[in-house]
Amino acid sequence: MNIMVDCIIQARMGSTRFPKKILQKIDSRKTVLEFLISQLKKSNKIKKIIIATTSLSEDDEIVNLCKKLNIICFRGESENVLDRYYQCAKYFGSKNIMRITSDCPLIDPELIDEGIEKFQENKYDYVENSEGKFPHGVDYCIFKFSELQDAWKHANLPSEKEHVTPYILKKTNKKRYFNFQSKKDYSKYTFNGTQYRKGRLVQAVVKDYVQTNPGISFEELLLVFPHELARHKFGVFDRIEVAEKYFIDSGSKYKRFYMNEGDIITLSDAKIVVCSQFGKGNMDPFLEVCKKLELEIH
Repeated sequence: MNIMVDCIIQARMGSTRFPKKILQKIDSRKTVLEFLISQLKKSNKIKKIIIATTSLSEDDEIVNLCKKLNIICFRGESENVLDRYYQCAKYFGSKNIMRITSDCPLIDPELIDEGIEKFQENKYDYVENSEGKFPHGVDYCIFKFSELQDAWKHANLPSEKEHVTPYILKKTNKKRYFNFQSKKDYSKYTFNGTQYRKGRLVQAVVKDYVQTNPGISFEELLLVFPHELARHKFGVFDRIEVAEKYFIDSGSKYKRFYMNEGDIITLSDAKIVVCSQFGKGNMDPFLEVCKKLELEIH
């Protein structure tokens, strides 16, 4: 079934953290918003690209850019985003909608088409990849106009009006919901203001713990991060000489530990290196320990 999907992009200039970010130049030619539109045009399954901005004068620049690019634009409520989005979809007669935010210039058109194909099976009312272990900035969701209209009619909480999808998700039948899962886990974690992939996060946490507990010994650190936490023979960390022996004895080109000069951590009685072998199967136990240590990891 060839169901057509309109892509409606939320866009405004008034970002609290980074004002006017969507009109910042990524290179000498294109802004963030222009890059996003360029990526969306590579999709084979999007019928219309629509910008939904506000009626505030500060967003006139967005409207002018849309005119320049020959992109459809709609203006509506600045605070009630749900109303703006609904009125936009209603005005343009959008029956099936892909929602994307305007600060995602590297959105993947192939991933978009995969999602639309899944939606076209007509088995689902809501398709997304927001929790599918993809990198930040390639997420989207697809839903029917009828779902949006129901949310517009019945959403009462301010949090349900400040955003488009909370009420829709709350009411979606889980049997009619589909979330893409990437074959490879691209997710990252933020710790102390820096983003890390899994293994490097473990290393950063162990380093931080040692720095905040000067004079800690190997055995004391092992009580906090026991070997069995890693769910494999290498443990969370080990003495550098042990890690080197693993590498030599295995004959493998993979070291299994972070062993460059800057990776070595000095304890009161040993020099250690952190294991790099962390993935879907053993991150949760480690994150549970981090939670008990009251570390903020997102």
